[in-house]
Amino acid sequence: MSTPEAEAEGEGGCILFSKYIDDGILTPLLSSLQVIGDAKSFRGAESSSDLAQLDSIRDMMRELQAIFVKMGENERRIVHLFDPIEELVDDVLNSLAAGGEISTLQPKLAGVGVQIGIIREAISGSYKIKIQEEPSPDRGRDVEDSASAPTMAGIRRCVRDGEQMAHLRRAVHGMDEQLRHCLLCLAAFPEGAVIKKRLLIHWWIGEKFVSSLEDGNELFQQLVDLRFVRTVRRRGHCDTAHACTVHPWIRRMLVAVARSSAFLEIDPDGNGASASNNDFSRTHRACLHDGGLLQGSRFHPQLSTIYNVGQSYVKLSTAWFTYRSQLGTVQLGQWRVADPVDQIAYPRKSHIELIDDHHLKGIGACKNLRYLSLRGISRIMAIPAAIGELAELVVLDLRACHDLQVLAKEITKLQKLQYLDVSECYLLVDMPEGFNKMSQLQVLKGFLVVNSNKRNTCNLGELVSLSNLRKLSISVSKKLKRAEDELKVLANFASLASLKITWGMVSPRDAADESDAAKFNLVLPSNLSKLDLYCFPSRQFGTISSDSLKKLYFTGGKLHSLEIQNGECKVEVLRLRCLKDLQFCWEELRELYPMLEFVEAQHCSGVANWPLDNNKVWTKDAETSNAASAQSEEPTAPDVCPEIVEEG
Repeated sequence: MSTPEAEAEGEGGCILFSKYIDDGILTPLLSSLQVIGDAKSFRGAESSSDLAQLDSIRDMMRELQAIFVKMGENERRIVHLFDPIEELVDDVLNSLAAGGEISTLQPKLAGVGVQIGIIREAISGSYKIKIQEEPSPDRGRDVEDSASAPTMAGIRRCVRDGEQMAHLRRAVHGMDEQLRHCLLCLAAFPEGAVIKKRLLIHWWIGEKFVSSLEDGNELFQQLVDLRFVRTVRRRGHCDTAHACTVHPWIRRMLVAVARSSAFLEIDPDGNGASASNNDFSRTHRACLHDGGLLQGSRFHPQLSTIYNVGQSYVKLSTAWFTYRSQLGTVQLGQWRVADPVDQIAYPRKSHIELIDDHHLKGIGACKNLRYLSLRGISRIMAIPAAIGELAELVVLDLRACHDLQVLAKEITKLQKLQYLDVSECYLLVDMPEGFNKMSQLQVLKGFLVVNSNKRNTCNLGELVSLSNLRKLSISVSKKLKRAEDELKVLANFASLASLKITWGMVSPRDAADESDAAKFNLVLPSNLSKLDLYCFPSRQFGTISSDSLKKLYFTGGKLHSLEIQNGECKVEVLRLRCLKDLQFCWEELRELYPMLEFVEAQHCSGVANWPLDNNKVWTKDAETSNAASAQSEEPTAPDVCPEIVEEG
């Protein structure tokens, strides 16, 4: 029987109390309440008060779950704050072992003290726990020793003004301009923020610090190798870092350098210009904070970047763009990647609203714009025709613009566009004709495959000529059989490496037809390595034809079986989530997928007997390691009959 501690083991092997409560107590309780609510005898009750009471209990339970999710975020953030302490202590031990001078270790020990202070502040801020600032005088010291002990502010000054930080500042100033500017962009984000690598590189593209995603990845890795940023890896099957964070000391140093060089207009604590004046006239970049309005801000005449770090309401005028021809980056939308549960519990935290979206019509004046993000902004009904005048645009991010209904056909004039995201724009009904003209497109997310008799709409076959397209996500709102016919064209996408298919809502009658339909056959591109399927409506697949597929993901839907008839299966990573109808035995899975190295099965009750760890994960390395360990520890068995062994 597993212990509560084992159940609560989170990322990196750390024990998370909130995860234990959520996974071990709240989730099973909610499942039981769902069973009660679905019971025929309960649903058949004459009085509705019992149902109302049950619904109220479930709502309160979900509120508790949202609270524990937030607690889990705080716990993970605090756990990560111990990483620098471990590194510094290891450095001290290594220095001592090598016969290093005690005097050279003082800055590192002082650094440990500063980091402990940061952890204390994080605990106090997250849980409102009052922590005594100075140690009590009865801890083996007299009153004089306690009074003379250095304060936390003193230790911070010691580190800030010490040789170690001076060395870091010299290192930053000694960088080539391109790398230094990329690094200083990180000063714009709040302390402790987790920043998506992709969004950071998009900013760099907008400023011409890099010319492509590939160049951006190389520079990002340089910053990692120099230890100015720490990567954040959240996927056990993926070695690629998709996000990063900056150590608080390094961020404070970057803020100081960014201010002194007029790279960014931020105060010593790293906040943007005050809401009272919004004065950015000293620098070419404006980072918006404090929920103010953009319209009344003062900007440099050669403004190159607008980056919304914390502003909830953005107000423009049609003339505002007229004199902004130097703008290369406009990030008015959301940069944070919020947890869905957190978004429901705290909707205002991620809310951004554009006041008077028709003022976007003036954006065509920004002739040098290379990066435009309206990600997650409310009240944008349409993308204006002026978008077609942005001849230099490389990245256009419209993800989660939930009010967006029309995508102007002029978007297809963007000859240099490499990245387009229109996913989670649920009111869009079709794609304008002419996507094949955007020959540089590498990433396309949210393309709609729909039932439409309208003229001038784009179909999937039109994308075949996009020879640079390597990542595609599509949303299908057709019946399964008709979708199968249209998706056959995917086999002709020669350069495609990653494909995501999401099935939309269908009527209850069509849903019943879909789930009982014949096996679904999918012919994939020859170079595809990753396939991600959301809400697949049928009970089983027929074939997936691909010799290069390494990663296979299923999320939601009616899938009962993982049996796929595709000859020799080379899938190495299998991720399953929210497949409540799935019933499949582990032995059969290993036989059908002999190359598996990583399996994750979250919220799949029919696979309870799979050999998953507390994070619902199985890895081949762990299995091999455990088997070797068990074999080395196994004592030599005596030459006795099995019955005696069992009785013993």
